[in-house]
Amino acid sequence: MNLPVNSFRQQILESVAGNPVTIITAETGAGKSTQAPQFLLEAGYSAVCTQPRRLAARTVAERVAEEMGENLGQTVGYRTAVDRQDGLDTQLLFCTDGLALVRELMGQNEVDILLMDEVHEWNENVEVLLAWAKQQIDRGENFKLVLMSATLESEKLSEFFDGAPVIDVPGRLYPVEERQPRGKNPEEDVASLVKEGRNVLLFQPGTGEIQDSVNKLQNMELNAEVLPLHGQLDKADQQACFQHFSRPKVVCATNVAQTSVTIDDIDAVVDTGKERRKEVLHGVEGLYLRPISLADAKQRQGRAGRTRAGVYIDWC
Repeated sequence: MNLPVNSFRQQILESVAGNPVTIITAETGAGKSTQAPQFLLEAGYSAVCTQPRRLAARTVAERVAEEMGENLGQTVGYRTAVDRQDGLDTQLLFCTDGLALVRELMGQNEVDILLMDEVHEWNENVEVLLAWAKQQIDRGENFKLVLMSATLESEKLSEFFDGAPVIDVPGRLYPVEERQPRGKNPEEDVASLVKEGRNVLLFQPGTGEIQDSVNKLQNMELNAEVLPLHGQLDKADQQACFQHFSRPKVVCATNVAQTSVTIDDIDAVVDTGKERRKEVLHGVEGLYLRPISLADAKQRQGRAGRTRAGVYIDWC
């Protein structure tokens, strides 16, 4: 597949070779998450690539290994706090973004490059990891840093890293039509899209809302496979969402499906515009229901245009 980021291969490699830090911004669907790590690997670098979620770390690693014609766990592997598939020959390792895990991997393997994907998902892990990486580079540690995101305040990040170069990769692969909600609830819009023959990704804020949507859609007796997707499912149940079926498919997901993860036959997204976010409120840490940011909405919209022209319905 001729992905937009492929045209920037040489520019990315030259920037990495000549600078301690390189920043890559690319619209959703440009192929940065799967292709940029392969550029580095083909150029002879070893790399640790962080992802914000376990599902993303595993599925991106699986996709890259497949594109390279290898079994996962050989040249390409992954590791999270609860799962791993890598080996002595692994040169490109995908992992979650916890500092303890990354420090261990960078220290053990004498890795050439730390590649942080989806940096716009600004959380405590990302913030701490960026500060640690800058400290290590300022001390003269012998590794390079590549930061990637679909939406990023690149100028501020470049300033933080002493004028690091920014490479902007334009263009989503396929257009996405924005529609206004037409049903009484998101599930009715999902049902309408299924009748058009579309495979639909429905974003909900949590597992309870996902189960409610699954129940509603199943009670409608749609001619579709209806599947949940969230971090608490086991690997086999998650993997079912990536399968192709002889009839339309509906995946009801939390924001685990928002970044890096490509369900390649999805061509419609219905977005409730909400998420459960970890916050401290009145001294109590909890998961609170909050509206998503405009940057997150753009990420979700992009899930519909990865492999074909798509539709996005925004219930924000």
